[in-house]
Amino acid sequence: MSVLVKRRIKDKDLVDKLNRYTHDFNWIQDNRLALQSKYNRKYIAVKNENVIFFADNIEEMLGKILESGGDIAEYIIDYLTDEKISLLF
Repeated sequence: MSVLVKRRIKDKDLVDKLNRYTHDFNWIQDNRLALQSKYNRKYIAVKNENVIFFADNIEEMLGKILESGGDIAEYIIDYLTDEKISLLF
């Protein structure tokens, strides 16, 4: 599923969005163990320190957000697993 978001954002709005994103990212990191116990091997969409959606795959997750009328850019999406993952570049 391809999603194209195209619109102009004012500098202040961009800074506000980045601050909210950073805050939610840090919240996920601080609560990772509790979130993994509840949503292991799931994608979660977080907004304002709340898990709003969860799904088995990214396509399902994006579909849930779009079906709700939400803006994908308003959520931080993360995949939770207790497995060690290595990325090779």
